[in-house]
Amino acid sequence: MPPPEAWATIFPIASFVACTLSLRSLALLPETSRKRFLAVQLQVLSWVDLLFAAVLVSMMWVEYGAYSIPESQYIPLCMWVAGAYVWLRWCSVFMEVHIALGVAFAWRRHTRALRGLFRAMPGVFVVAALSTW
Repeated sequence: MPPPEAWATIFPIASFVACTLSLRSLALLPETSRKRFLAVQLQVLSWVDLLFAAVLVSMMWVEYGAYSIPESQYIPLCMWVAGAYVWLRWCSVFMEVHIALGVAFAWRRHTRALRGLFRAMPGVFVVAALSTW
């Protein structure tokens, strides 16, 4: 029987499965719907959360001893994975804010603001990288 902490991996695995199903559902949309702003935002958020869940599960497996790595590689790998974890968490948060702004602008029919928001979508990852440090 695994240690009690190992049961915590169920939640990121469930998130991984949910993101995979979300991406599959979005991929099955007609092409015109798939290219709409909200659909693109949801695809980006699903990819970010999918990667976040994968990094979290890998961190947990190493921490709980399910996967062993040489001691000389442990510290550098943990530092890299921890950095990816923090960056992906910020990417997810800022993408959620981006979606909320998009819904608010669409609700108020601010088309110019929506166009600017669409162009600013890659900036989410830059802002997340700056927030990581």
